[in-house]
Amino acid sequence: MARAASLRALLGIGSVGRRGVAAAGHGRDAGPCCPPCCWRGFRGVASASGGRAEPRSSSSRFALMRAQIQARRAARTRPPVESSGWVTGGSVSGDGKISWGYSSFKGRRPGMEDRFSIKSTTINGQTVNLFGVFDGHGGKLAAEYLKEHLFENLVKHPEFLKDTKLAICQTFLKTDADFLESVSSDSFRDDGSTALAAVLVGNHLYVANVGDSRAVALKSGKVVPLSEDHKPNRKDERKRIEDAGGIIVFDDTWRVDGLLAMSRAFGNRELKHCVKAEPDIQEKVVEEGLEYLVLATDGIWDVMRNEDAISLLKAQDGPKAAAMKLTEVAHSRLSFDNITCIVVQFHQGKPTNIKRW
Repeated sequence: MARAASLRALLGIGSVGRRGVAAAGHGRDAGPCCPPCCWRGFRGVASASGGRAEPRSSSSRFALMRAQIQARRAARTRPPVESSGWVTGGSVSGDGKISWGYSSFKGRRPGMEDRFSIKSTTINGQTVNLFGVFDGHGGKLAAEYLKEHLFENLVKHPEFLKDTKLAICQTFLKTDADFLESVSSDSFRDDGSTALAAVLVGNHLYVANVGDSRAVALKSGKVVPLSEDHKPNRKDERKRIEDAGGIIVFDDTWRVDGLLAMSRAFGNRELKHCVKAEPDIQEKVVEEGLEYLVLATDGIWDVMRNEDAISLLKAQDGPKAAAMKLTEVAHSRLSFDNITCIVVQFHQGKPTNIKRW
């Protein structure tokens, strides 16, 4: 029995641990099932007489099994470039002060619920660049809504240039309310999403976070976290949720009311009494030494430390190549989630020869 169980595990027959929102359907998928010929470990071969399957020797059967296992492993770690649903690209700002690359990949999930948004504009003569990643759960509606409306609403806020932090906070909350209103007629849906935004106004950088996507910077050779994951077991988040009448339950991971594996999110109507879309915001001055900024959904951070991501990034030729490499490595490490990241490179006012892609 033990030997059989071991073989089944090698061939991928065993169940894969799930993660995500139980009620909202934010689970992890183990990827496509093996065809019967793979998991059975043998196949019939027609004989020259009578068409019956010839028996294989024990050594032949195990050789076939080894070949099938190797083929399955190769398929699991095949680079995203060989798969469908991988979007990459990038550009450079008009003044040449920053450039960026992005990568978004469905990965092993059956559907794509990640979204991202990149906008560059000028407001009253002030250059503004906005970058955001949105990791949907329970469906794609919330992430899609944020992609279409969050930055549009933000730049229209009357205090955007005067009090950017206030504008970001109010816009996040208003956009959340607008989304919930937009889906109020469908009581069967309870889509939600994270939101991680980097807003660059002149030389001031604002990083706003709701959920468990994450921002990390490279400054003067050091890794600098610019967000903290909103997890239900964080001491401050747990107190806030319990004060609002919610409970924290462990069910393969810590969850709000036993359902949601993050403590803040857009959408999630049924948990809105304690799961807010109020962002944590960090403000930094862009100065000498700031080299890169990474924004990514947890499809990367589930399998990679901050330091790993920065080490990979430094070895690449520019932000687009860095975003692609982060995606490839996360996929090769068997991330079971959608994978989306944006990499921003700062040139500190020095002209760059990076071309628009």
